[in-house]
Amino acid sequence: MKKLLILALVLFASVAFAAAEDMTFKGWVSDEACAKDFAKAGNAEHKGCATGCLSRGGGVALVSESGFHLLDITNEKAIENLGMEVTVMGTLDEATNTIKVTSIAASK
Repeated sequence: MKKLLILALVLFASVAFAAAEDMTFKGWVSDEACAKDFAKAGNAEHKGCATGCLSRGGGVALVSESGFHLLDITNEKAIENLGMEVTVMGTLDEATNTIKVTSIAASK
């Protein structure tokens, strides 16, 4: 019985680990408050507004025409990428709409 339980746990852990693969996301780094409006936040001109919001402790988001996701990165790393379209690699937690970022770089 113990062997069966251990096998089931190992199988479950393997499936859970496989589901957490990095995905690629493209968009603009923004503050969470403005990210709900792509026309406002999805461009380089929004950099000043987003910088102010992030410096006051606002949340970081990635905004695209299809919506936005929160980003699990430091505000310092986010500010480095404001005003540029970026490519983010990471895992998406659909329950919280948050990407756990493994890399972020200016899109080419």
